[in-house]
Amino acid sequence: TVTCHDNFRSPRAICMTINALGLAKHSVNPRSPFEGEPPDFLSYGTDDQMVKKTEQAVKDMVARGIDLADIAVISGCGRARSLLEKADHIGKYSTQRFTGAYSEAGDPIWTKGELLVESVFRFKGQSAAGIVLSELDFSEMTDSERRKLFVGMTRAHLAVTLVMSTQTEACFEKLLG
Repeated sequence: TVTCHDNFRSPRAICMTINALGLAKHSVNPRSPFEGEPPDFLSYGTDDQMVKKTEQAVKDMVARGIDLADIAVISGCGRARSLLEKADHIGKYSTQRFTGAYSEAGDPIWTKGELLVESVFRFKGQSAAGIVLSELDFSEMTDSERRKLFVGMTRAHLAVTLVMSTQTEACFEKLLG
């Protein structure tokens, strides 16, 4: 068994946030040469606000110089419950989403769009310059929520924004004291 707690992909500030939230059993050793910035945190109260905050997060990343093609919106609630994975647009951006179907060759079939929207479960093993981890809605930091947050946040090469419900925001505030 080989065990390594080093993270070379994500900026050091994101790794430090992962450690502060206690998302991994062992501290993550930030090894990226890029310091970066801590994740942005946006909260919402309603589904409409969640979509608007997600759009705001994407616009903010584009304004920071991250190309739209290098941004992924990742849903924390799974494909079946996700509003974002059913949306043709997030604001002015058309979405590229897995349709749930496969070609005869076994390849996933995607909608045509400019902004990738995916579930945290399906995005595991992939990465993007900017990650918007949205539809985070939980009141307790369970092991399952820790794993989803860890996977979602460690997909980023440059920036992460977490879009969370007000109850999830309260959960984070308890963790961070």
